Amino acid sequence: MTVDVNKIAAEAVRTANDIEAVLQGRDTAASYMALAMVIGAAEAKAEEPDLHGLMRIITQQAFYTFLDARKGARNE
Repeated sequence: MTVDVNKIAAEAVRTANDIEAVLQGRDTAASYMALAMVIGAAEAKAEEPDLHGLMRIITQQAFYTFLDARKGARNE
């Protein structure tokens, strides 16, 4: 099976935008907890769960997204 990174990235951006729209105006802490619940439940259903590995990926992506957003905010 070939992984199309560009297709995955594009779908991730669409999904992130959908999630952001749903969470707009909601309590931030409750939203983070809800996302954690979804991630934990999904990983528990995985054929080969690796929550620690997944969390490393999530942390890395969050960090780079944070840096890009901060850089964009400073350039406005």
